[in-house]
Amino acid sequence: MIIVGLLLITACQQVSDVGMEEELTGDLTIALGARYMSAGTLGGSLDSDDHPVFARWRAIQSQHPELTIDLINYVFMTGTSSPIQQDPFPDLIELVPNQIRWIVEDELEELDDVLPVNRWSQSYAELIEKTKVNGAIWMLPIRAEPLVVYYDERVFLELGISEPHDVWQWEDFVTASQILDRNSYATDLPDSFDAVEPIIRGLGGSYTSTDGRQFTDYLDSEETIAAFDRYMSTMRVQLAANQARNLPVALGITWPHSLYTILKENPDIRITRMPIFPDGQRHNTMFVTGVALSSQSEHKASVIELMKAFTTDDDRTSVRSANYYALVSRQSNYDTDPPEQLQQLIHVMEQETAIATPNTFQLNANVINYYGVLNLHAQDFQLAFPKMLEMGTAGPVVSQLAGIVDTLFATQRGNWAVR
Repeated sequence: MIIVGLLLITACQQVSDVGMEEELTGDLTIALGARYMSAGTLGGSLDSDDHPVFARWRAIQSQHPELTIDLINYVFMTGTSSPIQQDPFPDLIELVPNQIRWIVEDELEELDDVLPVNRWSQSYAELIEKTKVNGAIWMLPIRAEPLVVYYDERVFLELGISEPHDVWQWEDFVTASQILDRNSYATDLPDSFDAVEPIIRGLGGSYTSTDGRQFTDYLDSEETIAAFDRYMSTMRVQLAANQARNLPVALGITWPHSLYTILKENPDIRITRMPIFPDGQRHNTMFVTGVALSSQSEHKASVIELMKAFTTDDDRTSVRSANYYALVSRQSNYDTDPPEQLQQLIHVMEQETAIATPNTFQLNANVINYYGVLNLHAQDFQLAFPKMLEMGTAGPVVSQLAGIVDTLFATQRGNWAVR
């Protein structure tokens, strides 16, 4: 059960030493987003063993005594000063695409010409493509966590519900949830704006423009409102039941890190892909982060070697490593006490990463508080779904939220100082 994790860690530690003949030097500052959901586990150091890349970095340091690494595990908190130093900017920093799109001005170096990205041509190359901003490569992806579907195989067999398969449709998901409700089982349904985004897309809506810069006329468009209304009308009974009754869950769509306890307690739980939506496509979003190179760094050759340690030359292994690191960085028990379904979970995460896009509302690399400035209006987002259910329409709610998002995101250009 721990083979997947060990293979991924080993792969990260076996990156080729091509180009390492050159002496690496410099006092480097590396800023990584804080990990783990539980209190008291934030932080870390290069001497710790809780990061699969740290051993690789220690090996590089031992080969190059003129190279030193100062590691920062930073935490963005809304309304407080940023822990990111400005002068000089960190040599290597973990970011998300929206930080590059909305905050960065001249702090980062484009990677197209300084990193041999042509070493990847398949799945990892596609992941890099999805994290481009304004057509350029600014970050090397290191964490990727898409949504997955899970179900109780025993319950499905007992009730005669067809198990999910390669061409499983959204209508099949809806039908299964209705049968489960009639038999006193619950369906774990997305009721937050980041988690429900793939469903809204599959039902014809869109949160933002293609370039990710405009929310008004997209988040509050007729098509998006209709998609929300369709989702709620189709799943209204199940959404209401989840709020009113404490029933055993037999089907759901959720983030993989939140499945840990369910997987450990129920060996009949299986992981599968998102269904095919009425538009004939699969849709998914993902929590994704990457490491970026400071344009101010005086030791870019050294930084690039440290960046390479997050990947291998094999596309698939690099994607699975990003999936595994995302999983254990948000729930460390997957590493210390993995469930027996871990290999299946990683496999499905890999498949879903191939079709997933970065979360529209993810504004920093932390596993907590990662909505960034949107946390200033956290209550509005938390109450959105209850309001929709009460009013029977999404129109007024999404119109309000579109205005909030457009206003807040637009204030972030160059604004590292305050979240």
